[in-house]
Amino acid sequence: MQKNNNNYQQNRNGSKKQSVINDLSIACTAKNYFNHQAIIPGSALKGCVRTAVLDSLLPADAHKKYKNDRDEKKLQQDLLGSFNKDAFSAFKSSDLSQRDENIRTYTQYAYNYTKTGQDKTTKQVPIRLETITPNQYQAFQGELNICEKKEAKKLPHIKEIIKALNKYHLKIWNKELELLLEKDITNSKYLENIDKLISALNLQNNDNIALIRLGKLCGAESKTLPELAQIKIMQGKGKQPVFRKETTTIWLTEENLPFGWALLEINTSQNTQIIKDYCEQNNHLLQYINELINTADKNTLTQFQKQKEEEEKRRRDKIQKAKEAEEKQKQEAIRLSNLSDFEREIEDWQKKLLSCQDFNKSNEIYTEFKAYFAQAAEKYSADEKRKLAEIFSRKNCEKNYPKVISSKRSKELSPILAKLRGE
Repeated sequence: MQKNNNNYQQNRNGSKKQSVINDLSIACTAKNYFNHQAIIPGSALKGCVRTAVLDSLLPADAHKKYKNDRDEKKLQQDLLGSFNKDAFSAFKSSDLSQRDENIRTYTQYAYNYTKTGQDKTTKQVPIRLETITPNQYQAFQGELNICEKKEAKKLPHIKEIIKALNKYHLKIWNKELELLLEKDITNSKYLENIDKLISALNLQNNDNIALIRLGKLCGAESKTLPELAQIKIMQGKGKQPVFRKETTTIWLTEENLPFGWALLEINTSQNTQIIKDYCEQNNHLLQYINELINTADKNTLTQFQKQKEEEEKRRRDKIQKAKEAEEKQKQEAIRLSNLSDFEREIEDWQKKLLSCQDFNKSNEIYTEFKAYFAQAAEKYSADEKRKLAEIFSRKNCEKNYPKVISSKRSKELSPILAKLRGE
């Protein structure tokens, strides 16, 4: 389900009203169209890299030359070039896809917390969204190419790009960590473990692994240049917004953790045992989700097996019934072949009389039946006639074939039956 991102929606009368931020929808992760697995869009990674590289290229007097991020277009043209001469026209990043089908996502609530004042939470309604489960080792992979273009400005070397990413994001991480621990609105042990991992990787000097931040609810600080940032802060209905260098709130997960932090490895063949060990030691949520999925899979498998067994039983029963019907037909054919003409005619008339349910049709059948009796008196032997009179006695006819032979009609048959009995 897609979330309505419009700030306003039309009423029936054409007027506008402010839309509800939480419309009970779930914002989903980006998905591969063909296999519906989660992906990290290459455009998101490219934007992240671009911001970090811009930050690294900013001159010392940038705040004088570029008053705020409204001068963003001029800034980017000066530092990276314009249009086809843009340095990032040579930067090609594929979408990052799951390494295997066991990479997990899950749906959770996001809660909004204030950065200032005594109150911890804001009046912002929690929103639901699908997120990638944290602490999955090398969960996504993709290709990154830097093509040389003579007419374009030259990009820094990939190692310098990694250093720029770390420099940019480490400042944001350290500031956010300090805020969260100071406000006491987070899982301090979890964040301290992450900080230890960052220190162990020596990201300040690492040219292969970069700290990055991607996705929704990461805060505008993670997507702007801190020296020039002018972030729009809404002040409420009827009030003019203000512009600041920082946001006043922060979104956290159900586990009170910030959104979007990840590690980007350029050369995955290098030894990253530190990251692997960290993921294995802190994947409690992943283990819980896997247990739920495995339990659901087992239940689904049990139901599937039960369904298959029932289908197989129905198939066998159908085959068995067909065999029984075929055998019954054979036995019936043998029985009929052993009957005399007299016995076969009696059975035919019994079936014909039983099958008649239409009153109008009964007149025709009764007339034929009465004629058959008259003929039987001439063509059957004495024993056969007595047997015929016994089978189709008045009592039996009224009881077994009431639709055709009523009490009145059975009286009409009395003289013929008496003749058949030799009376």
